[in-house]
Amino acid sequence: MEIWQNRGEDSHFIENWKKCHADYIFLDFDVFIVRELGFSFQTKQELDGQRRNAFLDFRKKTGHFMFASLPTMRKWFGIGGFSRPRREQVLSICLKLRTGRQKAREYLMIGLGESAFQIRDYREVIFMYGLENYMTYEYCLELIKKFEKGVDFRSEEDNKISDEVFEQEFMKIIDKPSDVFLSWMLSEQKFFKGYQDVISNILHYCRKEILLFIRKDAKKKLEDLLAETNFKKWLSERKYHGLEPREILKRFVRSYHNAEYKEVSQNMGDNILELSSIAYSQLEANSRLLAEVFPFAGNTVFNNIKGMSAKRLSDLFNVSLQWERLFVSNQTCRELMNLDAESNCPDWVNDITKICNRHFNELHSVKDALYQLTRYSEEQKRRCIDIRRGDLLPIIHYVAQCQYLDSIDNMEEKYNMKIAKRNFVSMANEMLKLCQMAPLNKEYELDAVLLSCFQPDEMYSYSEILELAKK
Repeated sequence: MEIWQNRGEDSHFIENWKKCHADYIFLDFDVFIVRELGFSFQTKQELDGQRRNAFLDFRKKTGHFMFASLPTMRKWFGIGGFSRPRREQVLSICLKLRTGRQKAREYLMIGLGESAFQIRDYREVIFMYGLENYMTYEYCLELIKKFEKGVDFRSEEDNKISDEVFEQEFMKIIDKPSDVFLSWMLSEQKFFKGYQDVISNILHYCRKEILLFIRKDAKKKLEDLLAETNFKKWLSERKYHGLEPREILKRFVRSYHNAEYKEVSQNMGDNILELSSIAYSQLEANSRLLAEVFPFAGNTVFNNIKGMSAKRLSDLFNVSLQWERLFVSNQTCRELMNLDAESNCPDWVNDITKICNRHFNELHSVKDALYQLTRYSEEQKRRCIDIRRGDLLPIIHYVAQCQYLDSIDNMEEKYNMKIAKRNFVSMANEMLKLCQMAPLNKEYELDAVLLSCFQPDEMYSYSEILELAKK
């Protein structure tokens, strides 16, 4: 949707960005953990000089525990590259460092850029319990095994308790003995589904809003294009009551070969059909959202901003489904482990596999079912991703800008940087708070880029900035 002027040749923004941020140290996991370990620095050169010392100190304080391979762990400190640890790795780090629950929240929210805790994930709830009571990582894993052994995933009981109420109940039980705590968790087992509705709901709301703006813009362009033709006269001469607009426009375009309508060129006809497919589509196409919000996924002058792939975007909008499939397959495997491997596969397993939406070979025996479902679970785990601030913010930014442009267009007002920026900040912080994520902060490179899109005389879109920042 071309709601912003085409400023593809404008390089001043990037030049100013480089000048202002050449020596700026943006906050990311490497910076966060070096600071958390007590190492101070003021410049990038000083930070680089502290990385190895911080890593060695980290290894010593965590008892040389292998959270990952040594090259990967070094990258957590910005040595030989850069990468962020996964959520469970961060939680295991906090358990080894005995940070406690509140500090672990900071590791997740500020260091990793994700939600404070996934209250719907039984593993994280047990890690929270362990952090609160300064238990070991290994003991938490034992509690997880005990919980999984006692789960009856085929129970018909449905727990409708809200996340907020559940967390309040959790805080009442957090200091109880582990047997009491596990008994409580098993009584609430239907609550645990691996993801939080609020984050997923915000994503789906934003997608709906973006697609509405895209369709509205396409309809306006389509009307302007049809105004250059005699479409109204052509339509008035025909009776197409009840026919879909896209089908009417297809018939109109097909008529451009006739002498009467030769002013509709091949190129114009193609544009009419393309715009009509966007304007009147009822599909929530991720490809359209990807093209509008994340059009460029290559290298840019920004160090900590990564592109968005079509696969990741698809997984983001299907996170609830992916988690349900993983949970069902994992629990089925655990139940099958308690049965005789050579016995016939229970009928209920075939019903469970339908939820997985995967074609399985004939499940003659328990052994067959366990083998195939174990492989499926391993593959499915990679589809169950965590929704990050970096996934949400560009989408929220796009919605905020579109809503602002729509409002000034309706009121016939001029662009006002302060109001446009304030609207984005307000919307972003409200949604981030609901997701238990860190508020907007110019110390994050992505946040700084999104905030700088609001210039005194013009407003850049995030996609424009990425295009301008190509290396």
